[in-house]
Amino acid sequence: MGTPSIPPTLEGILDYALNTRYFHPEDGGPAAIPLHYVPGKVPLVAVVGPNAGGKSFLRRIVGGVCRMTNPRVEFMGISMEFRTGGGAMRSIVLGSEEWEATGQISARTVTTGIKTCRSRDNPHVVFWDEPDIGLSEGYSRGVGQSIARFASDLPTNTVAAFVVSHSKPLVREFADLEPHYLHVGSDEAPLTLQAWLDTVPTPLDIDELGTRSYARFKLIQKILDK
Repeated sequence: MGTPSIPPTLEGILDYALNTRYFHPEDGGPAAIPLHYVPGKVPLVAVVGPNAGGKSFLRRIVGGVCRMTNPRVEFMGISMEFRTGGGAMRSIVLGSEEWEATGQISARTVTTGIKTCRSRDNPHVVFWDEPDIGLSEGYSRGVGQSIARFASDLPTNTVAAFVVSHSKPLVREFADLEPHYLHVGSDEAPLTLQAWLDTVPTPLDIDELGTRSYARFKLIQKILDK
């Protein structure tokens, strides 16, 4: 049997992606990537959760779903991986940290992404992975407002927009649109996006982050090996 085609909608993409093995317990063990999902009202997904939780791996899954199940849907993943990959195209799109502030480059990923979406004449998904890197709270709010305006008036060919962020000032700017809420990487996820926004974080031991990241990698790799 060939790979099934899915509807070119956010709901179709999410249904396929979130039902992959990575998000569900196997063999009596924990899920490789714990997940809590609440559907929203606009084709915008707020992806939040702790560091080393699997949010960037979700980007790869969504991109794979678009490529394998509906090749007509272009996937535009904008991430730190792309930013640090080098090459002329990266510099043309983003600029260079040799002479520009990190936050300025982060903001450009959003403005350039929006312009690109508005110019496309084919179905596409845009996935911003931490577009707030290096930005102050004020500029993070500005990025959130830009995304809110974009999501309120999506181009006809924009199937969906994903935003991965740790920045509550950023996410708060588009929360009133009631985006889809996706909390990745914790069994103790706040039940709603508003609950996440209202949560006061507790300090965590930074020396444990590497251990947490490696444990997540091993769980994911175990599935990949199968």
